[in-house]
Amino acid sequence: MKSVGSSKENSNRTLTLAVMFIVVGVMSPVDVRTLLMFTGFFLILVSGTRFIFHKEELRLKLFFILMSLPGLFISLYSFEVETLIRYMLIFLLISLTSLRSTLDVDEKSIGNLCLVVIVLLVFFQISLAVGYFLEFREAFYLNSEENNNHDYGFTQSLFSGFRGFRAGGLFWNPNVMASNIFMLFLIYTVSTTNESIHNKYTSTKKYISVSMVVFFSIMLSGSRTYLLAFLSFIVLLIYQSQGIKKTFLLLSSCATILYAAMYESINSIFEEVLRGVTEDSLNTKLNILIDYIMALSDENDFLPMLFGGRNNVHFDFDYGYLIGMLGFIGILFFYLNLIIFSLRSKLFFLYLTPIMVASVGNSMFYNINTVFLILSLIVVFVSNYRKNNPVRSEGE
Repeated sequence: MKSVGSSKENSNRTLTLAVMFIVVGVMSPVDVRTLLMFTGFFLILVSGTRFIFHKEELRLKLFFILMSLPGLFISLYSFEVETLIRYMLIFLLISLTSLRSTLDVDEKSIGNLCLVVIVLLVFFQISLAVGYFLEFREAFYLNSEENNNHDYGFTQSLFSGFRGFRAGGLFWNPNVMASNIFMLFLIYTVSTTNESIHNKYTSTKKYISVSMVVFFSIMLSGSRTYLLAFLSFIVLLIYQSQGIKKTFLLLSSCATILYAAMYESINSIFEEVLRGVTEDSLNTKLNILIDYIMALSDENDFLPMLFGGRNNVHFDFDYGYLIGMLGFIGILFFYLNLIIFSLRSKLFFLYLTPIMVASVGNSMFYNINTVFLILSLIVVFVSNYRKNNPVRSEGE
């Protein structure tokens, strides 16, 4: 018995360390970031596989994996290591969504680490935006051709209006900055709250302060997608803890803030629609997806359409990438697994919904760096759920 307990404790420590590696990796220089995140992924894979297979969810998970295998085999013809890693990450992610799992981590330590990383990232975001630490970023955070497209220099004022200046922080790219801050905030929330104290904690001064810092950072990045995802998360959180009346008031406030922040963008889109010309990025992404589907239809190439395997199309948003990777059948069972997991937990929908909102404009599950953070979120969530529902999670 003692050796079993010791083995379990070591696994818990390993999983905690794995999540912490991924969190620290977010703000590390590129080479170190890759090393830390893949180390975290490997530790989750090694420590988590013994916990993932349970009768209740096994059939649906296996069916998803089986439906994804044709796409994986198709993609192997133009083999890329990155593609194989994406499939492994998606399979592991789905496998870990089990409420009967014995995953266990130190949520408090992870939450504290997330808070430290959030503060440091926002500090550098603000400092770089006004012209400090530029040489530091240049030296340690590679300025690739992609980053050159997102080098916005610096500004004389942080309050130049939404998207008046877009601050990418250490990541150069403002959308990457927003996605990392947003995901760290979700992990911080699930690490420092649970079902029994959700109502109390999310109304504390500390949590409200952290929320305001994250909101300011996303506003400073100028990311419309993550602003909408953040606001949707806050609205759902308030609804879950405070009820419909306060949610309606908050929703009205969020709509006002969103319209004020995006006034020029919204008006310009309306003008384009009236002129019959829509050039907004979402419309462009949808057109790419529609063209992809039409091309497959014209060629009667229904295998990739149903099962995926096309990872060389630049859809530029998650749903397009996942359709290319998994096909329509694969993406259906992928989200079906996540939705059923959310319904069973009754709380994971708080985290899944804003991620799905963000997926409309950016890559979440398909992006390797972001899916590492989603994996961490699931590990911490399952651990938290298990501790608050010992009978349901362990009673097999």
